[in-house]
Amino acid sequence: MGNTLGPVTSTLAVILFTDIENSTGLKDCGFARWYGALKRHNELFDATIANFADSKKIKHTGDGYLATFRLPSEAV
Repeated sequence: MGNTLGPVTSTLAVILFTDIENSTGLKDCGFARWYGALKRHNELFDATIANFADSKKIKHTGDGYLATFRLPSEAV
């Protein structure tokens, strides 16, 4: 019996999770300093992920991201 579903294809997707550890505790350093670090983290992530056409931001948690990349080397 042959394959009635058609040709089998596969796709590699690399899942990346980021999180700033104890981000709420960092507020003890002062709101401006905490917000500046958080803002810089987000800017760096956004700038980096923009370099990879097939990457996707799935979710932004405020202090982290869930994203997919086409290759492990891109996620690293």
